[in-house]
Amino acid sequence: MQRLLRYITWLFAGVSAAAPVAGAGGAPPPYARAFDLAFVPGWKAQVGEDTVGFRVFEAGQLRLPSGKVIACDPFVNMDRPAFTVSVPAGKYPVRLALVEGGNDARRVALARLAISSALVVRWEMALVAGQDAATLKVDEIFGYPVDAGTGSFLDAETGAAASPKMMADEDIAQGWITQGDKLTAGPGTPTFHLDVDMGPGNIVMFTSGWGDGFYASWFGYDAQGRVAALVTDFGVVDWGKAKW
Repeated sequence: MQRLLRYITWLFAGVSAAAPVAGAGGAPPPYARAFDLAFVPGWKAQVGEDTVGFRVFEAGQLRLPSGKVIACDPFVNMDRPAFTVSVPAGKYPVRLALVEGGNDARRVALARLAISSALVVRWEMALVAGQDAATLKVDEIFGYPVDAGTGSFLDAETGAAASPKMMADEDIAQGWITQGDKLTAGPGTPTFHLDVDMGPGNIVMFTSGWGDGFYASWFGYDAQGRVAALVTDFGVVDWGKAKW
């Protein structure tokens, strides 16, 4: 397993991302509108002297048999608890906002699980059991650690089936790397992605921004208080300098 992890680290080598900013008590960052806008075709932001555009990549349809969502590094942390907020069981698209142009090209800035097409009117930090957003200071976040350069979405039942298999057979992870390499096909794709069946569901995985780090996720709610989206922010864009 150590040999495999060294290979994964080399494969996704990059700068460790800093934690995205957030308000006190886990309040959404001031740039939270970008969680929606980055998925609008043709939208661009001015970041310092650079104009940053995005390409929306369809990463797969996530099957959620229980509606309990896990966001994690699938190579090392699929036993992570599900978020305390559940969504209706079903199948939902996973979309990636890829940066276009410059040194960040093809990097996944944001990963979105689209629960509905409803307009998001508020965002709340996604938490697991035992976490209290009220305890967070400004710029502190709850999130998930990445040690193999990869993020993912999956159902809790899928994670329960996959985690022991991963522990027992390191060839599973090696097979994922091989499959993902074959899908890397040019400027319109992330540097790594894979939609793989496992247990009762599937795992939709993708490069986590520039690689290893600690990343927050956010639930978006519509005007009726229903979950419309779940977004993970990988800290690729310096949103503090962005204007639109």
